[in-house]
Amino acid sequence: MRGPTRGALVVLVLSMLVLLLWQLRQESQQLLDNQRQLGLAYSSQLANHLSLNMELKASAGQALLQPHVLPPSNPDELEELLHTLRGVFPTLRSLAWLNGQGRIIADSHAPTEDALYLAELLQRGGGESFFYTFSANDNGRIYLLLRHNPDSAASGYWVLRLTNQALTSWLHEHHQSPHQWLLEDRNAQRVIASNTTQGANNSSVAPPVTAENLDQSMLKTPLKGSDWQLR
Repeated sequence: MRGPTRGALVVLVLSMLVLLLWQLRQESQQLLDNQRQLGLAYSSQLANHLSLNMELKASAGQALLQPHVLPPSNPDELEELLHTLRGVFPTLRSLAWLNGQGRIIADSHAPTEDALYLAELLQRGGGESFFYTFSANDNGRIYLLLRHNPDSAASGYWVLRLTNQALTSWLHEHHQSPHQWLLEDRNAQRVIASNTTQGANNSSVAPPVTAENLDQSMLKTPLKGSDWQLR
């Protein structure tokens, strides 16, 4: 084979290799972009699902409690009310009534052990028709503050105390997804739930958000009526 012909063949082979490498790089980048778009779409869908679930449950709770602006007059009526509420909130532990100034009128779990937290809860969410917060006490507890009359500044409140397992049921259909997500308290910067902790026996309740969590985040979505955001 003559020199010029062999040289042209070498140039052709090198050009084909360069083209192949470029094509592989483009396909790899396209795959990463597609995975990122799928991750963003999943995060958005999960946030919408959870936000809607929280709002619907709050509305259902307000509807059930509307005839009970004042606490029941006897223990049997109170127990019946709690039983009815557990149809919507299976992990309900207790229920408290607060007046417009935040003073505790009645509590199904007397004596009230979290009066200071309830006062803080009212400061954070008292202007909303409903407001969710998370406390790491008692192996994780969810508080739902419901306003008697959202249109009245003098309205009183109900406070529902739920176990942390409520989140497991609300997010159940997403547990098997390969996409990573975490639900965090944006004020405390702590993880309330994630795809890696659901159903696991963790010694740490609501661990801090880590630098790794921050690096892996593609989208942060605040959830209406709460201190929470989905990352």
